Amino acid sequence: MEDAVRSLKMVYQPFEIRDPAELDKTFSTIAKRNFDVVETAQDGILVANAARIATIALKNYLPTIGESFLATAAGRKLAQATLS
Repeated sequence: MEDAVRSLKMVYQPFEIRDPAELDKTFSTIAKRNFDVVETAQDGILVANAARIATIALKNYLPTIGESFLATAAGRKLAQATLS
């Protein structure tokens, strides 16, 4: 992943979340650093908190992508809410 990112002249900064309580702080940090997008991994904590992550990402204006169907569904739900 890092080689591909480097070849595209992009910045890749991993953030580790070990507890759902860290979600707000981590996403706030990411927003302050002005990243263009957040990619979430297929991880138990992240999958279990997909709807919460989508809400936090929306609050911080952070486009979020992920491998999980749940993350995609949560993002679609928020997109529909904002279009209504």
